[in-house]
Amino acid sequence: MKKGIILSILFAVFGVFVFGQSIDGFEYKIDRRGMVITGYTGGATRVKIPEKINGRPVTAIGYKAFAFDHLESVSIPDSVKYIATGAFYDNQLTSIILPASLVSIGDIAFSYNRISSVIIPDSVVKIGANAFSKNSLTNIRLPENADIQSNSFYVSVFDKYLKSGKHASNFSITIVLSNLYKIAILDASTAEILAYYGDEDKLVLPEKINGIPVVDIGCGVFSNCLLTSVVIPNSVEIIGDDSFPNNKLTHVVIPNSVRFIGNGAFIHNQISDITLPDFLAFIGNAAFTSNNLTEVTLPDSLVSIGFAAFSSNKLSNVTIPDSVKSIGDQAFDPDVKMESRHFSVSMRQSHNSYQYH
Repeated sequence: MKKGIILSILFAVFGVFVFGQSIDGFEYKIDRRGMVITGYTGGATRVKIPEKINGRPVTAIGYKAFAFDHLESVSIPDSVKYIATGAFYDNQLTSIILPASLVSIGDIAFSYNRISSVIIPDSVVKIGANAFSKNSLTNIRLPENADIQSNSFYVSVFDKYLKSGKHASNFSITIVLSNLYKIAILDASTAEILAYYGDEDKLVLPEKINGIPVVDIGCGVFSNCLLTSVVIPNSVEIIGDDSFPNNKLTHVVIPNSVRFIGNGAFIHNQISDITLPDFLAFIGNAAFTSNNLTEVTLPDSLVSIGFAAFSSNKLSNVTIPDSVKSIGDQAFDPDVKMESRHFSVSMRQSHNSYQYH
């Protein structure tokens, strides 16, 4: 007890950090965020997180603090501003009430639970990748102007939220099985493919399921499916993260309806020929890494090319459209000749970096 008091005094007086303390099964530290819960050793499955420890308000739930703890319920105090990466990863939570003080939710923070409904407080400005993936969400409420990722919830929610101009919105989702597909129907109007249970190596994706247009391909749907060919229908607007990695695709035609290709969407295939859509705006990180591309035509609609998007291919040169505003480091291999009016190329540790001018 004396040690805890001394450390608290040292922090208050000299600004030092306090690490590795524990009280009532809650491990904690003090850092720039304030009082942070870093772990739990209490063993209860229904947990009430304290609002204060040693008189200091708990302001953050740290990295994987309650991951794999078999939690059935948790009460988060109104003092908490930050929920870090993996904070409640892989538990048995069926519902969650987030405090009105909350500002940020980290990557995979609530992934792999059983949450069916979530209200994101108006105070939240950032929701990380896969923050609520692998749950059973049927109702989602998002605040105005939050920064979310395509895989924070469902791809279709991300898409509709952006189209609304990031207005505060309520989303209703129905999960159904249809033939070999698991789909999420958003607001009874658009379908997103969440999973595929077949074993075809040549696949023609449906344009409609249960009469509802397939607008989005969810994250990780066709990973490691040994696909040799795929036909993507003209209804699809977003191809989510890791949609087709680690297959045997050699040729891909992406229809003109697609505006967004996610991170790692076609990584580790054998693609030597690809047709990109005329209205494509975004190519994610490592989207086409490790293929056999010898040439690629980037559309004039393109705005962003992600980190390592076309690395580890056989490209010799590429023309960057004037519409492009950002190119991630190592987007192309170092020996690729890049033609652009707005970007210059420099060599940094044998990798390309790009400067817009």
